[in-house]
Amino acid sequence: MKQLYPSFAPPEKWRNKTQSKKLKSDEWRLLREKILKKDNYTCAYCQYRLEKYQIVDHINGDPEDNNLENLQTICQMCNIVKHAGQGCVIQDIVDLYREVCKIS
Repeated sequence: MKQLYPSFAPPEKWRNKTQSKKLKSDEWRLLREKILKKDNYTCAYCQYRLEKYQIVDHINGDPEDNNLENLQTICQMCNIVKHAGQGCVIQDIVDLYREVCKIS
C-alpha cells in the first residue's frame, strides 16, 4: 500500500476546459479502462476495490502526462485527500491555499 499525502499542486495544473474535453475522448476511455483493469479496480493507497466510480489518477500531477507509468487507480476518498488544494477553491479559500503553498 502506498503512502497518501495531500497534493498542493498549483491551480494551473488542475483540470481545465481542454483537459476536460480530452477526458471525454474515446482514446482516454480506452486508456482509463486499461489502467483500471491493470490495477484490478483497486485503489493504490487504501486498497479499496470497486469496479464503478474509481478514478485514474496522474501520479506526478501532470494531466498532460498519460504515460502508463504515470497513471494509477485511486478511490474517490483518496482522490479528495490527494487533491486537497482543489477543495480550497471549491470552498472559496484560495488565499489560505496560496499561503500554505508559500510555506510548503
